[in-house]
Amino acid sequence: MVFMLLNTVGRIEKEFLDKVNNVHLKSCWLDNKLKEKKNLHTHKDTSWPLQEEIEELERENRLHNQQEAMLKEELRNMERSKKREGVDMTYLKNVILKLLETDEIWEAFGHRKEKEMTMESS
Repeated sequence: MVFMLLNTVGRIEKEFLDKVNNVHLKSCWLDNKLKEKKNLHTHKDTSWPLQEEIEELERENRLHNQQEAMLKEELRNMERSKKREGVDMTYLKNVILKLLETDEIWEAFGHRKEKEMTMESS
């Protein structure tokens, strides 16, 4: 009977130690998870300003690209304007209009007026 009691006490002691060991393992696991979470939180705290800086740099980059596109367009406009410099556009327009009104342009290219062509065919 003493032997049975010793066996039972030994078994109870083993179960108790197993439970303590399990609790200790769970506690260690939870401690590790807590440390990981704290480390992650610390990284988030330090990465937040970096993320803000990245976003600010991206905004600046977009603005620079827009400015570059506008400046390139303005440069093209200035180059076209420079090519037209020295030509009096009003004078040129008036000469072309006069030629069209008097049908002199057609004569200059060797074509006869439409009226003359219709009269000859009648």
